[in-house]
Amino acid sequence: MGLRDLFDRLAAGGGGDAGPEVDEERAARLADGAADPEVTADALTAAGERTRHPLITYVEDDEQPEYVFRGGTLMVDNGDSLARQTPTRELAVVVTDSRFLFVVGGRLSDSLFEVPFEHVAMTYVDDEDERTYLVVDADRDGDELTFFADVTMDPRLDALRSAVERAENAPE
Repeated sequence: MGLRDLFDRLAAGGGGDAGPEVDEERAARLADGAADPEVTADALTAAGERTRHPLITYVEDDEQPEYVFRGGTLMVDNGDSLARQTPTRELAVVVTDSRFLFVVGGRLSDSLFEVPFEHVAMTYVDDEDERTYLVVDADRDGDELTFFADVTMDPRLDALRSAVERAENAPE
């Protein structure tokens, strides 16, 4: 492979990593068990549109994805500073039966931020202005983080509120 071929592959998002293998049957099973009808096998297995790798690769074997939301920017506040995570593809927010997954889609790789429900101090939907945010305050052993996921591009406000309610009522 020449240098030009390498640049062409990288520009197309096709680095040396072909990505993890996807279990289509598992994706269909998980989609059938989801609370949100928008969680389909295609939504869990599609890569390249939202994220570099399929969302199902971030879901543990013992968890059930319940909701998937499309988003823009993710901001993470640790009390001292605010970091803006701007995806080159798209932000995907997956709410499972046990945690929030914020997948920031990147051209060459994704960034994953996870918040188990037992570390959630508070979560709510902020839709007071023109933008809609899913806000998750987390406290993990005294380390406080706040995640602001801009989900304005996903118009399903009722589903977002249901996801927040599910997380608040999850057993610890």
